[in-house]
Amino acid sequence: VEILGIQSDPLEIISLTDSTTGKTDGTLTKGRNAELKGSYLKIVGENADCGVSFTNTATKEVTKLDMADIVINEPSRLLILVPATLAAGEYELSVTTQYSGGNNVLKQPRTVQVGMPIVIA
Repeated sequence: VEILGIQSDPLEIISLTDSTTGKTDGTLTKGRNAELKGSYLKIVGENADCGVSFTNTATKEVTKLDMADIVINEPSRLLILVPATLAAGEYELSVTTQYSGGNNVLKQPRTVQVGMPIVIA
């Protein structure tokens, strides 16, 4: 048996689409839906960190979505409502979950960020 290293984290975001404009360049519309596609994205777990968060890159202020703002919560797809209260600017979008692919949840949550800056105009 040859060990090739640590297995990569299966949690990943492949794409982000503004449902209003159809843009995939990281520009999102306040008060409208955005779709995240990837793997192991389903938000589960009792940890307070679990959920979807926007972090303002300038002020470092974190805005965490209420679970009611996550319209579709599936392993390969999240449909979220972008908060209308977000100030214009650049953000990091992150997903934190304890989802493991089955009925069991992970002991510690894991986080993945969208690989591009999110722009709220």
